[in-house]
Amino acid sequence: MSDIALIDLSSLYYAAWHAVHPGENDPIKPGEAINLANMALRRAIGQHQSHAIFIDTGKSWRNELYPDYKATRKPKPEGCLEGYKRMVEDLRVDHVVIGCAGYEADDCIATAAALLPDDCPAVLYSSDKDLLQV
Repeated sequence: MSDIALIDLSSLYYAAWHAVHPGENDPIKPGEAINLANMALRRAIGQHQSHAIFIDTGKSWRNELYPDYKATRKPKPEGCLEGYKRMVEDLRVDHVVIGCAGYEADDCIATAAALLPDDCPAVLYSSDKDLLQV
């Protein structure tokens, strides 16, 4: 059986965003973040037989359980979410894009990895430390 790349687009896009916006007062350039994230995405996809792209869809079950979940984090910078949404819509045309209401991308990736047959190796692409346990 072939291998599969399970890609956390949320993690990949936000890393690209911060790479092109290193300071808080930098001009907003969502197009540059999208281009950088697309380059990384194409590289990951090109190394595997198949792939699935996972996205965050909003608040997760953790917010219901613990209202202060991620409360200390700064809000996403202006323009960041707009670029992310644009990238997701563009990717839906040609790729399997998975997002589950109430769950973060890392939750869905962990579930998908656990459901794969033993003879289907998976490579996880994410900087989310929650996936270290998978």
